[in-house]
Amino acid sequence: MQKLDKVSDMYTLDSQTKQIILDTLMTQSAAFELIEELSYANSLLYKSEPDSESTYGKAVNNVKYSDLLNQLFASDVQSVSRPEELSRFVEEIHNWLKDIEPVRYTVAFKPGMEFTKNMYKWTKENISGQHLIEIETKSEIIGGVIISANGRYHDFSLEKIINQYFSLNKDAILSILQK
Repeated sequence: MQKLDKVSDMYTLDSQTKQIILDTLMTQSAAFELIEELSYANSLLYKSEPDSESTYGKAVNNVKYSDLLNQLFASDVQSVSRPEELSRFVEEIHNWLKDIEPVRYTVAFKPGMEFTKNMYKWTKENISGQHLIEIETKSEIIGGVIISANGRYHDFSLEKIINQYFSLNKDAILSILQK
């Protein structure tokens, strides 16, 4: 993982930090998990005992996104010397993540991690702005994909193509079936 810099010994949520967070999380559901972990860790900020590993540090090291959190907070995770600043930074990350509108994909199968990574990469390369993705499974679409992004909806599903074909060719299909 790439190391983050603290500017003037302050935590900053700059574009580099945001991109590292997005690239780690990829999905909106992962962002919600991180928000829960940040909220829990933030609640422990003032419960640290002097001269020992902080409760906060222990909490951060025992969560799903501990590598990301340790990277974001560098060495301050173990000895929280500036809890107010760290708390503000955690709140800033929380507010930023909850406001990101995801690009929603609907597919006919339960996607694996490789498919999720490819969809995130495609989104990052082809849709401007900062995005997380969310992938929904709906077997009724048979194949293809439905994309919803930036208030726009595009249906590239096989269900739509098949329905259109039968609608356009109803008379011809019925005449074949009645022979």
